[in-house]
Amino acid sequence: PTANSLPQDLTTGTHDYGQRTTTIIWEAHTGQCTQQFAFHSAPALDVDWKDNCSFASCSTDHTIHVCRLGCDRPLKTFQGHTHEVNAIKWDPQGQILASCSDDMTLKIWNMKHDNCIHDLTDHNKEIYTIRWSPTGPGTRYPNQDLFLA
Repeated sequence: PTANSLPQDLTTGTHDYGQRTTTIIWEAHTGQCTQQFAFHSAPALDVDWKDNCSFASCSTDHTIHVCRLGCDRPLKTFQGHTHEVNAIKWDPQGQILASCSDDMTLKIWNMKHDNCIHDLTDHNKEIYTIRWSPTGPGTRYPNQDLFLA
């Protein structure tokens, strides 16, 4: 890859044992902290970039925050899980966000209407990871259905 195609920002989540819970944006080439987001009240477990300036983070505080670089508060906050949210993943078009939790549910959130549009409850154990299929709108296979695993 060329220097221009390398990722520019890196995101981390931290928890300083009761003192601070922060999602930090780092400039990958310099190692400089460019912004900190202190919105979660407990450790952040996952972060997923939507595009070059927005991302979502999830936490053991049962919440999901959608954030934008340069903003000092979340654009959206989703609540609905009853236990820690382990992972989040944007669909290929960035219109919906999937989340999975220790509450044994997988939820799909609609960005346009700010609500949970599907609550998938057939798991009988905690769910730790999720992935969208490489099909559907916004992918190389736009005429095939989009699936979540």
